[in-house]
Amino acid sequence: MKILFTALLVLYSCMSRAQVTYEDALASLARGVAERLVGTPADNVLVGSFKRIDGNACELGSTLTLDLEAALVNTPKEFRLLDRQNLQAMAEEHKLEMNGMMDEEQIMREAGKLLKADAMIFGYYTLTNDQLVLRVKAVDVQTSEQLTVLTANCIPAKIIKDLCANTPTAARPVESVTRSVEPFKRPTEPVQPPCADRTIGSYCMQNNGKVDLSLQAKFPVPYNPPRLEALVVRPGRTECFNDKPVGAYDYTLYEVYPRNPVYPVKNTERVAQGSIRIEGCATGRMTYP
Repeated sequence: MKILFTALLVLYSCMSRAQVTYEDALASLARGVAERLVGTPADNVLVGSFKRIDGNACELGSTLTLDLEAALVNTPKEFRLLDRQNLQAMAEEHKLEMNGMMDEEQIMREAGKLLKADAMIFGYYTLTNDQLVLRVKAVDVQTSEQLTVLTANCIPAKIIKDLCANTPTAARPVESVTRSVEPFKRPTEPVQPPCADRTIGSYCMQNNGKVDLSLQAKFPVPYNPPRLEALVVRPGRTECFNDKPVGAYDYTLYEVYPRNPVYPVKNTERVAQGSIRIEGCATGRMTYP
């Protein structure tokens, strides 16, 4: 009887862990990071980005990064959480790619140094059946020392399921069987799945000029004030604001010139203002000039 009771207790414990919600998992990771960084030199902390660690899950990096940042904002902590909106722009502006000699995490750490961060938080994820596996680590930007590593398994939230609803799955191997010959049938066109979420859309900027562009707009963030986001577009490139709530948003467009290290001056010039509209399940477009 004692052995049976112990086995049932272990089974219940495993089932309980498997039923952790997405929100609870992020809150637990945020608390864990805050607790592990107590007593470290990390006074200013910056959230990097989530990266997929398998080839089958859909792209969730931006959603997971913003949700972890929101969880950290609402968690008691002894460090200052820096705004990451200029992180990618800083990396591109200072040409931190170095001809492929640095991986993405190294690039973000170098950009974090420019934003005066002491530590950065990076995340990794994989989605397997109905389980979302999350792993976060805090890294000292000066020494590259790992300050903490935490993991959490949870049930994907509805927004995660919606984002992954149309992700193609791996093809199954063809079984070798003997079948009777049937008359030729014309293949039918596959039925396109409906849009997963009509409350979000995208907006893209195409740069036809000769200098970098920065398209800036404020978008709503759950439980927080609207966040200013900057879309940096190189000449001849197109970049997009992805998965933004439906609505109209004011924007400002700047031309961005290389900084002069000898004579530091303002290197941006406002060239346009207006309003962009995000339509559900659609992608708006803008070109300049």
